[in-house]
Amino acid sequence: MVLSFFIQGIQSEIENSPDLTSLFHSIPPNLDCSSLCYIGLRDLDPPERHLLDSLQIKYFTMGDVDKLGISETTSRALDILKPSANKPLHVSFDADSLDPCYAPSTGTPVPGGLTLDEALTLAKTVSATNAIRCIDFVEVNPKIGEAKDVIKTVDNSIKILLSLLGVTK
Repeated sequence: MVLSFFIQGIQSEIENSPDLTSLFHSIPPNLDCSSLCYIGLRDLDPPERHLLDSLQIKYFTMGDVDKLGISETTSRALDILKPSANKPLHVSFDADSLDPCYAPSTGTPVPGGLTLDEALTLAKTVSATNAIRCIDFVEVNPKIGEAKDVIKTVDNSIKILLSLLGVTK
């Protein structure tokens, strides 16, 4: 996820800081952490989990998705975020949140991610709020894998993007 990437980028600072949140105290907040919610996290290490918890950022791991189902998980996330015309959504979708069998051409493939059906259900549900104003779709890397891997990753990414945009077949 985006936060994981950000944390990896400051890994040396984290390793030298006993209090992870102290890294952020000198930066004036531009976004209320209650406006963030992550779905499908896996491979969280203790510093990442501590940072999420200390900043009170809501998140659902793949374990939560497996236990609750993607529809319930998405519903709970939307209940937390309460999107509306006055509170639009910025969706950042990482291709590596998908199981590598659906998106093999990504830099950080980790087994046990979202299925394509789960991602499409999530996208369709979020799109139905009519609150999406911005979409980032990241972690697609066509330089990784064979041609069939790239085609599969790009095709599945397009399906998810179209679903986020409200295009259904």
